[in-house]
Amino acid sequence: CTNAQKRGYDGCPTRSVNAQAIEEAVVTCLCQLAQGPQRRAEALERLNAQLRSQAARLAKQVEGAEHDAKRLREQRETLKQDISAGRGDTVALQASLKSLTTALDDQERKLSDLRVAAAQTHEQHLSQQELQEALVVASPAWETLFPQLKRRVLERVLDRVEYDGAAKRLTLILSARGVHVLQSELHGVAAGDAPPKGQAATMRFEFPVELKPVNLRTTKPAASSHKPLPGIVRSLVLGHQLQ
Repeated sequence: CTNAQKRGYDGCPTRSVNAQAIEEAVVTCLCQLAQGPQRRAEALERLNAQLRSQAARLAKQVEGAEHDAKRLREQRETLKQDISAGRGDTVALQASLKSLTTALDDQERKLSDLRVAAAQTHEQHLSQQELQEALVVASPAWETLFPQLKRRVLERVLDRVEYDGAAKRLTLILSARGVHVLQSELHGVAAGDAPPKGQAATMRFEFPVELKPVNLRTTKPAASSHKPLPGIVRSLVLGHQLQ
């Protein structure tokens, strides 16, 4: 817990917890989730309803952006015709044309971003089977994976993990986009990067978990009469420990 480290051990009800303990708890909770189809179904229904609502909102925004872009194109074309025909103040018309062109470029970038967001929203819809397959931790093959592969799986599925020491609750936030990335890798379609955290539709699952806090309080070491070890000796000791 960063708060406990910076402001003192009593500054946070959770304090710090053992890394291995919380990692094991995360895997255990994912296994429980894999064995709870009703719980997954309810979460998926909420997720897909949220995505449908977001898709409808984005579709309206795309429609509005397309209308605005069309209007700007028509205005730009009219200005070009006026300049070609010599109607009005040429300098003023040229300045207006430049301004319109800049506005149209901005509008088309906005339209492009909205279309990408709409496509990504559509791609994040999940089925029960897709989520079940992504919960590889419940597979007998999980324990045969190298640590790097386990990390890769968890980095894709999990958007983040929260632990409330006061309520003794562990919350897993699963990434819909991450599940799709992992699905592609599991089926050999393509290897993808872990999606950016906090930028995808998510599902929250809470579990009752009690993790023992780690006491971070330290005392000032007593003054030592020993001379400090030479740098070469410290380096040799460190090398031996690392080996």
